[in-house]
Amino acid sequence: MTGRAADVTYKRHLVDSPLNGYGNYRYGTWSDLLGGTVPKGNGDNPVIGQVNRLYVRVRNYGNKPASNVTVYFDVTSPLGLGISGPNAFLNIPVPAARSLPSLDF
Repeated sequence: MTGRAADVTYKRHLVDSPLNGYGNYRYGTWSDLLGGTVPKGNGDNPVIGQVNRLYVRVRNYGNKPASNVTVYFDVTSPLGLGISGPNAFLNIPVPAARSLPSLDF
C-alpha cells in the first residue's frame, strides 16, 4: 500500500461538569454502536467557578503516525456570555503534544 500522509481529524468534544457528578451527563447517553455508551450532544453545560473536565476525540485516519499533535481549547471571556468579538476567546492550558498511531486497515 502506498503511504498516505497522516490524516488527523477532530471528531467531537464533550464537557463533564461536577454539577451532577462526574460521569453523569445532563442529556443522557446513547450507544456508540461499538458496545459502549457516549454522552448525547456535548455532554454537560460547563459550570462557572468549578472544575469542568474537557474531552476530545481525535483520530488519525492515515496510515502513517502523526507526531506532535496538539489540541487547543478556547473559552469565551467573560465565561458563559457568548462571543463578544474576535478577542473574546482565552486559551485553556493543554497537555503536551502527543503522537497518534495510524489506523491502518
